[in-house]
This record gives sequence, C-alpha cells and structure tokens, in this order.
Amino acid sequence: MLWYETGIIMLKGDMVEFTAPEIFSSSISEYKNPGLIMEVFQEETFTGQMASKAKVYWNDGKISVEHFCYLKKISFDSP
Repeated sequence: MLWYETGIIMLKGDMVEFTAPEIFSSSISEYKNPGLIMEVFQEETFTGQMASKAKVYWNDGKISVEHFCYLKKISFDSP
C-alpha cells in the first residue's frame, strides 16, 4: 500500500538516510544523516496519484517530510 513506488517497505522507527540525484546535490547538505521515520503516510499529488511520504527526525534535530524515493533504508547485518 505505502511502498508500491519503491518496492521497499519503510515503517515508523526505521533508520534512513537522505539520497538525491546530482541535480539536488545542494539539498543533501541540509540533512544530517541518519534520520528516524516518525510517521509514514500517503498524499494525493496534483495529478491525482498517491505518493508515499515519511516524516523524518534527522540527526541534527530537524524534522522534514520526504518522498520515499529520496530515502534509503539503513539495514544492519547480524553477525
């Protein structure tokens, strides 16, 4: 439902990092990785499509709302 755009399930409590295409490279410096997902939801775009978004609490204390496509889920391998 919320993850159909990227194929990656992101849930409240997941640790993520901000990623973006090179054209948005200046935006990357605005985010102090990693971040913690506080809320996951969908919003309707101006074209009527549903977009998955997450409210993220960043390492520097800032909070932002980001499209899933700009977030990379951080996973930790068990030894």
